[in-house]
Parts: sequence; structure tokens; C-alpha cells
Amino acid sequence: MDTAAALFRISIDTTPCTKNRRVNCVYVQPFSYFPDKHEVLFLVGSTFIVHSICEENNQWHIELELTSPDDDDQVLVSKSTG
Repeated sequence: MDTAAALFRISIDTTPCTKNRRVNCVYVQPFSYFPDKHEVLFLVGSTFIVHSICEENNQWHIELELTSPDDDDQVLVSKSTG
């Protein structure tokens, strides 16, 4: 079985939530066993926009952006390039 390393860089909008926006993640560093790590938990069903995927030095680099399912303007349509 082949394995590969992956580094995820996730952009998160940290503006205060309004009553109409659902919170999709929780910052858990103060409760972490590893206090020097910036840990975030994402809710099941969280959605992301994939901005880029590339391989560098045998490691995958994946750039994501957390979105809210409540944002109508974030609906994406996937097109096959094959």
C-alpha cells in the first residue's frame, strides 16, 4: 500500500457569526494535549472550496477555504476536464 504526506492549508473567515450563519469549526488549542499546536475541529458535513492541489518534494499541498452551507453564493458546479 502506497502512502503520501499531505499538508492542508485552510482559510477560515473569522468574522463574528450572525444569528443566520452556522459555525462550522471550533478552535481547541486551549484544551489540547499539544498546546503549541493550532488545532481546529470541523463539524461533520463542513464544506470547503479547493483552491489548489500540487505536489512538492513528495508531499501534497492542498489549499482549502471553509465555507458555510448557508451561503448561497458558494454553490459550486464541478466540470469534467477529461
